Amino acid sequence: MNVFFLLSTSILFAASMSAQQNSGIGTETPGSKLEIRADGTDATKSALNVTDNSLSPIGKSLFFVRNDGNLGIGTTQPTYQLSFGGNSAKTLWMERNTVAGGAGNNLSLQAGGAASGATNATGGNLYLSSGVSTGSAGSKILFQTATPGTAGTNDVAVSTKMVITPEGRVGLGLNNETPMAAFDVVAPSVPTSENVFNFTVADARWQANGNTGDYVTINNGSNVDGRFAPYFTAKYSYTDNPCLIMLAQTEPANDAAGNNTPFLKFDVRLNNSGAVTAAVNRPLFQWTNAGNRYMTLWANGNLGVGPGPYNYIPKSNLDVNGSVGFKVVSKNATYTAANESVILVDATASTVTINLSAASTVTGRMYVIKKTLGSNAVTITPNGTEKIDGASSYQLTANYSQVMIISDGTAWFVISN
Repeated sequence: MNVFFLLSTSILFAASMSAQQNSGIGTETPGSKLEIRADGTDATKSALNVTDNSLSPIGKSLFFVRNDGNLGIGTTQPTYQLSFGGNSAKTLWMERNTVAGGAGNNLSLQAGGAASGATNATGGNLYLSSGVSTGSAGSKILFQTATPGTAGTNDVAVSTKMVITPEGRVGLGLNNETPMAAFDVVAPSVPTSENVFNFTVADARWQANGNTGDYVTINNGSNVDGRFAPYFTAKYSYTDNPCLIMLAQTEPANDAAGNNTPFLKFDVRLNNSGAVTAAVNRPLFQWTNAGNRYMTLWANGNLGVGPGPYNYIPKSNLDVNGSVGFKVVSKNATYTAANESVILVDATASTVTINLSAASTVTGRMYVIKKTLGSNAVTITPNGTEKIDGASSYQLTANYSQVMIISDGTAWFVISN
């Protein structure tokens, strides 16, 4: 049946009620308890508009349903299926649990899934987008959580723990809304146990015996509040393979002769109010075994090798606290000296010639050449027109005779014999 209500001298409200006691506005056959049927599908018209009484004759829109199905809250121009008025900040909010002692309930936001039974069909992507900006301004995306406080019933307010800046930088951690790098992490302050990074893979996270598995971590090694000294740890548990591999790789074209740029570079600097200077008084690098020193390179270039006190200072460019080994080769025929240090020559069968490389290619190279056996001579011959102590060659005739020679880059010189 149709029902007409006279609301005023100028407004007539028409509705219908079906036999099933369904009420309809704009329809005589409502299919629900209350059905409002729009006047066509024109996106310029509205099927429902709930207003306040702030304006006359029509109040400010609070809830607006447009004929194309778009819903506006605080706006009569909804661009998408759900749109909020943009003249003030809005919050999507889930009310707190009112059950005594109850924890907060979850709120999920999920994109659409593929059709059931579809073959290799992707699910819908979920887009989180900050607002459109103009000119040189941008917009951020911020993620907030509640940090645990002390035990009790006091509320803990949420705070920002992750931000994506207009430039695409990602900041993680408390009060890190202006990250200084593409990926900037500020770890929580926990005395003596501040872990900044932990990297692993899912199937290596735990061992069968329950111990922690393979990982790479960066901790705070200072053990002092208000300071941060990076402590890098790599752990590999299963085999005797390397625990940490550092690989520097490039294309063959970048390995041209004459290019003295290192593949892998370690650098130490002093930063004095922005002015970079070289270290002077401390070691640059130190290699230890369970805290025991085995090699130390100092700022003055001196290298100490061998076990010794932690604070040992090498006195020479190469300071060896222990034995030194040299490569030794034995020859009984003509030979060109290479990367060995000692050449033992047996001249029993015939005269033996030891040829030297061009002095310019082995500047600083030292050789010890010793005749061990035989009645024949051992002749040491420099390259081309180069000399040994001004002579074109040097001979060893007596058994067990020897000579130590060194290259200065242009010629060879006898150090001892």
